[in-house]
Parts: sequence; structure tokens; C-alpha cells
Amino acid sequence: MHDKPLILIIESHARLRSELVRRLRESLPEAVVVEARDGEAGVRPHGRRSPDVVVTDVILSNAGGLDLIAEIRRAQPLVKVIVYSLHDDSQFRDRARQAGVFAYVLKEQPLEDIIGAVNAALA
Repeated sequence: MHDKPLILIIESHARLRSELVRRLRESLPEAVVVEARDGEAGVRPHGRRSPDVVVTDVILSNAGGLDLIAEIRRAQPLVKVIVYSLHDDSQFRDRARQAGVFAYVLKEQPLEDIIGAVNAALA
């Protein structure tokens, strides 16, 4: 039996996290969407398997998102990481690219853009 895709959202802003989780669940009913408020909670196991896609910011409330991305990619190289951030600085983009992110989406873009990036990562 094929498991449903597992998507992990790591976002420190509760309202944004809740809205993103809700929209992803609506748009991708075949996926399991789980959430974490920070990087520490995000790296804990989610059941018996690793997420297929992780959506996170480059800056989190209790940890550097870029360090978290590097840690996720080292431990689970097949996981696709998508950055969802307010930070449009080339330094963040370059470091994220070096860490192996699948996509970098700005929070100012329509929510459909992050949903599209998740869909692409699952394809």
C-alpha cells in the first residue's frame, strides 16, 4: 500500500501556519499535512516516516531556518524542502540554494504559489 504524501509545515506565526495548513489540506486532500511551530518540533519524528516535503522559513523563532534546512537535508536527503519566507535577500536565497532547497517562495506572493511549489515537489 502506498502511503499518502506527508507534508510538514514549520512556521512560527500561528495564524499563517494555520491558514497554510488549511489551504494545503483543501488543495491536496490526498496528502497528510502536519505542522510544527518551530525547528525543534519540526525535526521530531512524525509517525514512522519522514516527510516528503518540508515547508519552512529561513528564520524561525528558536533556530536558524537555514541550519534546520541543512540538518534536514543531511538526515533525509530525499526530502524536498521549500522555503516560505518574507526575506527576499540574495544572501538568504543563495544559502538556501546551497543547502539544497527545492524552491524559495516569498510570503508576499499569492498563497497559490506555495501550493504550486508543494505540488511540484510531490510530482
